[in-house]
Amino acid sequence: MKFNTKKIFLIAGGVIILLAVLLLILTRTTSEEQKPAEQTATSTQQEEKNAVPASKEDINKSNVLVLASSFSERFGSFSNQSDFQNIRDLFPFMTASMKNWAENYIEVQKAGGSYDVYSGVTTKSISRKILSINDDSAEILVSTQRREFTGTMANENVIYQDIELKLVKEGEEWKIDGVWWK
Repeated sequence: MKFNTKKIFLIAGGVIILLAVLLLILTRTTSEEQKPAEQTATSTQQEEKNAVPASKEDINKSNVLVLASSFSERFGSFSNQSDFQNIRDLFPFMTASMKNWAENYIEVQKAGGSYDVYSGVTTKSISRKILSINDDSAEILVSTQRREFTGTMANENVIYQDIELKLVKEGEEWKIDGVWWK
């Protein structure tokens, strides 16, 4: 064989050996990475078997807290340019008497409102607390952070304000029956 042919065979052999070593390293790394995932899946399945299902009371508490928190944020966030859409969007979550109050509130605010200068409020729920709850009613206190803007978004005032909500159960759904800013 010529010298060049021997060189080609040596280089080809070296490349094959290098590829074999790389393949061995990759398969070993992949199988080691899968072991912890398999162990995690097994431990998660075991935890699920041992988990105690949530009681109806816990589900009820969770539902009223989520509704009160979400309602507070949407009810408390508005701008004078949105024509009270924040409140109208909440009508499906209100009892008939609360919806009647909200409609009257909108009419009163429209009659006395000034729309020359932009003003708006963004409300964020910080914490929530069950004041009382039974099978068909609940009272929740939600603590909020409210960012008020007047004129421009740069003109900001941050306040912290609580809102108390009364909820009643209509059929299987919780509805808001009253709200009071504190």
